[in-house]
Amino acid sequence: MACKREKICLVLTAFVGAGLSACDRSTEPVGGELDTGKVSIALTASGASGTTYRLVSPSFLITGNYPSTFSALLTGDAPTLEQALAPGGYLIQLINGYTLNQIAPDGTETPVPATLESQNPLAFGIRSQHVTPVSFQFKVGGTVVATGDGTVTVGATVDDGLIDDFEDGEGHIANIAGRSGTWFTFNDGTGTQTPVPMSSIVPEVDPYSTNFFLRSTGTGFATGNGSPNIYGAGVGADLLEVAGGPVPYDASKYGGIVFSYSLSSASYAAQIRFNVGTSATTPLEFGGTCTVGCYDDFGFTLAYPSYYYCSSYSGSLCTVTVPFSQLTQVGFGTPATFDPATVLMVKWGISWPYSYTYPPTTNSFDFKLDDVSLVLPSSLSNGAGGSFGGTGGAGTGGAPGTGGSFGRGGDFGRTGGAPFLPGAGGSFPVSTGGFNGAL
Repeated sequence: MACKREKICLVLTAFVGAGLSACDRSTEPVGGELDTGKVSIALTASGASGTTYRLVSPSFLITGNYPSTFSALLTGDAPTLEQALAPGGYLIQLINGYTLNQIAPDGTETPVPATLESQNPLAFGIRSQHVTPVSFQFKVGGTVVATGDGTVTVGATVDDGLIDDFEDGEGHIANIAGRSGTWFTFNDGTGTQTPVPMSSIVPEVDPYSTNFFLRSTGTGFATGNGSPNIYGAGVGADLLEVAGGPVPYDASKYGGIVFSYSLSSASYAAQIRFNVGTSATTPLEFGGTCTVGCYDDFGFTLAYPSYYYCSSYSGSLCTVTVPFSQLTQVGFGTPATFDPATVLMVKWGISWPYSYTYPPTTNSFDFKLDDVSLVLPSSLSNGAGGSFGGTGGAGTGGAPGTGGSFGRGGDFGRTGGAPFLPGAGGSFPVSTGGFNGAL
């Protein structure tokens, strides 16, 4: 999708306190008021990951509402910009020409793309002894953190959860909030997949929107039928790499993940499972601590067709939000506790556990993925009940949830999905039983 690497909120907080004295009217603002306030604009913010961002070379135009003729232009790169104001109504406008920098631990700054999404200008009012919040919203990624203290009026919030939107046209995740990793494909060796495992991944461009997305296709994959070696194919990404290999990434400040995807298959027996590989479920050679019963990652399984779980659509892609609290192991490996501070990989696997009268020749897929972001706990709303009802091989069932992206329920009476490595081959169990009855 279109480039969006962070979300920044400039939060306007106007405070009106004791004003100018009757003897000093040389700097009297609008209308000759003695009771004046101050607008303070904080130009730095911290994301959920702790990364600091700074708005560079901004210009804010503040004007009084009609019939006032008051006007002031705030510019500069000081940590805080301030302007005295009298009680009344105003407009504040951010003028083009600014940039947003990400500040590294050593103090170096790197510009990152940012797009203003909120109304501009914004209206606000100042009342005596009141604090007034107003916010500018910038799109740069996925997490919200507020800055400013005391009577700060315009502060910043940063959403730095973006893993990748693929708009750079290459196969590495976005270098944001300390993350750096590579996309990969994998399969069980029973069919043909593009891109092939261990090859470079180049995102494709949508000819209608000119936006980029990740795509993988395949055909001829075997039906699992309970075999531990048959798990289909898929794509994944390391969240942090050091010396060419994955190492744990601390995602504990986040509460879940959101992504947009589509899956086409000639067989309605297809299923897709989203997995998060942690240190506890990943073997030593791939950066984890697991020595036995590995690859039983934390995840959930989506039904096919996929529209059951969509919270919204982005073009032809279904958008799904998954709280970490909803992730569970399949059950074939060593039991572990999900620890978001030790995340190694995120993965999407397509498999055909049972034929359901569909021949293996229909085990093909066309998978598209876009706009993958970690999200803050405050952005999540867990539902009660299931996305759709039904029992009898369907998990626990339930009526549509109240709020949230999805609750508990199931579909076709099959669960699981297979764990997988970033490569071809391998022998990893596939589970059977209720189809994701614990979504």
